[in-house]
Amino acid sequence: IEGEYIFPLPQGASISQFAMWVDGDRLEAEILDRDEARKVYEQIVQQHRDPALLEYVGRNAFRARIYPIPAHGEKRVELEYTEVLPQDHGLARYIYPLNTEKFSARPLEEVKVTVEIASPRPLKTIYSPSHEITVRREGDLNAQAVYEETNTLPDQDFVLYYGVGEDDLGLNLIGYKEEDED
Repeated sequence: IEGEYIFPLPQGASISQFAMWVDGDRLEAEILDRDEARKVYEQIVQQHRDPALLEYVGRNAFRARIYPIPAHGEKRVELEYTEVLPQDHGLARYIYPLNTEKFSARPLEEVKVTVEIASPRPLKTIYSPSHEITVRREGDLNAQAVYEETNTLPDQDFVLYYGVGEDDLGLNLIGYKEEDED
């Protein structure tokens, strides 16, 4: 069968890489004009080879089409994108719209979100109020935050905050109010 996966990207994000795994080998995509890409995809499908097509479908959503997926088989696609995050008083917030997975018919076998942070100023606190993460720091200016879970139906967006600053102590304050309180 042909598989189709629709996923959102954050506002302002730019896709930098798309790849598909075939027989354990990673095959990187080529960027083509929309009509030409669809034509090449259809030709490859007719030849019973393994194509993948990534298309913009509107409202910051993309669709990956993969063919063929054998009975009880699987295909793996990999998408990489970059996004410049604005900072407010040394605090940056990243949101990945993960809650769309709640519409999946079955739990996802594996969900993995890896956020690579590269900052011109020293990184301080790295925190996710929505998901349990593992943080790996690579010096003062780079870090990686990873959320990983198996057999799950994500029902909320992945949110990550990180603070930057020149001071020895990194301190940021995020204020909020409960919906039913003044």
